Amino acid sequence: MSYRPFTEIKPDGTWISTTHLGMEYGAVLVRGDYETHTVISSLPDLDEHAIATATTFANTESQPAEYAVKTLQFSGYDWEARAIPSPAGGLSHNYTPNNVWLDDKRAMHLRISREGNQWVCAEVRTTRSLGYGSYQFVLRDTGNLEPAAMLGLFTWDDEAKDLKHTEMDIHVSRLGNPESKNGEYVIQPYQIPSNVYRFEIPRGSVKTGFRWSPGSAAFSTTHGEGRNGKPAAAWTFTTGIPVPTGERIYINLCEFGYPRIPLQHGAEVVIDRFQFLP
Repeated sequence: MSYRPFTEIKPDGTWISTTHLGMEYGAVLVRGDYETHTVISSLPDLDEHAIATATTFANTESQPAEYAVKTLQFSGYDWEARAIPSPAGGLSHNYTPNNVWLDDKRAMHLRISREGNQWVCAEVRTTRSLGYGSYQFVLRDTGNLEPAAMLGLFTWDDEAKDLKHTEMDIHVSRLGNPESKNGEYVIQPYQIPSNVYRFEIPRGSVKTGFRWSPGSAAFSTTHGEGRNGKPAAAWTFTTGIPVPTGERIYINLCEFGYPRIPLQHGAEVVIDRFQFLP
């Protein structure tokens, strides 16, 4: 069955419209000559073109059971598993909380699974903001990830008015190209070359993360942990560093949006531990 969006304006001025599931919705009443981008991060200011705006939160009580919030306790923090689709990364991804779970050692597993002709991804986020400090993740061997799979460890603020959304990233992915390096540190926006540092992540267990301070974000990755850990990469950014705005920590596993070689068999990663130190 194909999806046919529609909007109906009733005689009394009220209206109904189809859209994708989300947490908050916005509407803008505009003149016929109004121009906008396909995606905007906030509602426009009112002027002679944009006449009125309104927002409303989703009624989560009436959503289907498969969209109910699933919370996991991992490494001393509560994490919410994503259930609704997301267009992040330039490609619309579907998500299911069933693709995130904890094993008997309390390690977190994230998976990309196949449902029909679509890949379904996994994402979790902390239930609260942590701010400046040290963020560290211990990953099991990611060497078997297909080039088109992408693991993202990042900060993000849905409510930020800044278009960068307080985003800083660690990506584990070859970006769909088998010949590319499989790791990168990013300060958004990534379109600025100096905001991206790419490197090779070794096979086996790695510890990766960053120390976020006013005006500085120092990233590092080691092969192994503790005194036996061997440095694999390190880079410090000192320009364009965001300030805390209510961001949360996200862990995302999905298909890279524009792979040279598409995903073939799905993926699974294991996060043994997350640690935050102020």
